[in-house]
Amino acid sequence: MATQREQRATEPPRLGAGVAHLFGFALLAVANAGFIGVMGRVPWRVRAAHHFFDAGQLLAAGCLAYGALEAWRRFGPARVAWGYAAAAPLAMALGAFVLGDDLIGPAADLFGEERAEDVVLLPAALGGLAIPACHLVARLLRRRRGLAAGGALAAALLAVMNNVVLKGDYRGIHVVLGLSAATLFGSSLTDLALPARRAVERLGRPSIAWALRALVFIPAALSLVFVPSQKVRARLMALDGAIIAPLLPFRSSSATASYASKDPWFSRRDGVASLPASTPALVEQPIVVLVTMDSVRAELLTDPRHARKLPRLAALAEQSVFFTEARTPGSGTVIAFSQIFTGKHTFQLQWGRENKRALPKKDTSPRFPELLAADGVQTVTFASFERLLPSFGIARGFEEAELVPAPTGQDYALSAQMMDAATARVAAHDGGRMFLFMHLMDPHYPYDAASTKGPELSRYVAEAGLCSEAIGRLVDALTEKGLWGRTILIVAADHGEGLNKHGIPRHNIGLYEEIVRVPLLIRVPGVPGRRVDTPVTLLDLGPTILDLYGLPTPGAFMGQSLVPFLRGESPTLTRPIVASALFNANAMYAFPHKVIVDRDKKSVEVFDLVTDPDERENLADEKGGELSGMLEAFIKAHDVGGGPDRR
Repeated sequence: MATQREQRATEPPRLGAGVAHLFGFALLAVANAGFIGVMGRVPWRVRAAHHFFDAGQLLAAGCLAYGALEAWRRFGPARVAWGYAAAAPLAMALGAFVLGDDLIGPAADLFGEERAEDVVLLPAALGGLAIPACHLVARLLRRRRGLAAGGALAAALLAVMNNVVLKGDYRGIHVVLGLSAATLFGSSLTDLALPARRAVERLGRPSIAWALRALVFIPAALSLVFVPSQKVRARLMALDGAIIAPLLPFRSSSATASYASKDPWFSRRDGVASLPASTPALVEQPIVVLVTMDSVRAELLTDPRHARKLPRLAALAEQSVFFTEARTPGSGTVIAFSQIFTGKHTFQLQWGRENKRALPKKDTSPRFPELLAADGVQTVTFASFERLLPSFGIARGFEEAELVPAPTGQDYALSAQMMDAATARVAAHDGGRMFLFMHLMDPHYPYDAASTKGPELSRYVAEAGLCSEAIGRLVDALTEKGLWGRTILIVAADHGEGLNKHGIPRHNIGLYEEIVRVPLLIRVPGVPGRRVDTPVTLLDLGPTILDLYGLPTPGAFMGQSLVPFLRGESPTLTRPIVASALFNANAMYAFPHKVIVDRDKKSVEVFDLVTDPDERENLADEKGGELSGMLEAFIKAHDVGGGPDRR
């Protein structure tokens, strides 16, 4: 009877745990390569460097896993339990390190902000155990013929899904998912028979093995030694499956310039005197109506192909001062309106959590509707969703506030229901000064308010068409009541929509122009319509509306009145234009340039909006130092440290 050693000698060699796990990371590189290939137009050199650094970093991680497993095989205890005992604390430490930011928001919702940081550590650490758990699952599958292949297939699917789920956010979860996929794939292949390897051994050509090792080790080492350019780093961090790049220290390839400025906007404005209103008044006893639309890009009115589908808005644009270069201060509804109503940037506000959302409820900054109400202006709002009610802290100061119920099948009240309430209020108006605010949610994802059929873009534009018709109804109601002759109508959007132009499907994340640039129309009785190409920000709305009522603008407000434009003038505006995405990324405009600094992605992007309006060519390696330094100096001057830890 053959001995056990003799039986092993006649069996084909196995792939082994070390090499198999290296293959696991190679699987991630292959999956990522497919997504890199479809990430939009980019110079071939940048795309090639993106492939190199992504694959190299993953192979470097695979080499580390290979070395650790080979060392354990040679020098570690033979019992499998000891291997899990060693892997578990390492996985828990990694989970605590990478998952904390992703879980801090839910922890704050459940236990309060004060305890969130303490309670999040354990679930984050336990989340890291998903990685050795995948090894255990694969080991159990290998015991039954054919099931190991199922484990490898599941790992491949997980590697692909890591680039599809939770797009553009939750870096820690992506890291754990990617490492779990690599572990599941490698563990599933550990016992794979390799007759080809035996043939190589018989040929006596070990140089082939060394050549294969060099093919892996050299690019892996080079990807860690060389620093990717800013344009390549930004591409790396835009790929959700790039699980190694977020773990590496941020090393800028261009020095960050210090920015020293005598510009008064770069200093705290707490003691700055209020700015008096301009004179004479444009309209006596004005009624100001502010209607905003959710998720509407500026191009829906600047592009005739879309504008013709919004006839009432297009007609209104002809009668209005149309600011074609308006930007929102925030890439999401809550973050945008919190800044619009307070006249301050996100980093100047105190934030807390309620109903699983970050809200500025505890911030004491005056909202401009409060200032209007204090002067006797009737302040009225119809809220399409509850967070825009005064009690949530975003839009304080409305004496009349009503939540309009959503129709069946919708999450929010739509423009038809909003205008039913608004036109009834207009019909009952007593004729005094009034400020009316409404936010129309129709164009919000999933774009099913107008139609459930057709391409996504067509449904999106059709929903903006619903807003157009609704605004037309409001104009008709004001005309019928005899109020149109003293009504100033302002139409804007809280933010735009990604629609996958830069790989971002919706909003909230990302600060590209399709999300930040929005329409802004101001119709004033007796003022002829014209287009204004001067860049403005929706942070200017508060000072503008106060000015229209003859009220001073508080010195702490970070916007400037647009009333001079309504008088036909062309003033020079001096305040910086800044936009924020959640609490980790900011953009600043230094026209024609725009800089985006993302602290989560540790990336800097600079674009020339004149020569590159689609923001394809990142100039950060040439201009990023000075511009990012300017932005960081601005934030440092005004940051009150009041942002939530995450989301």
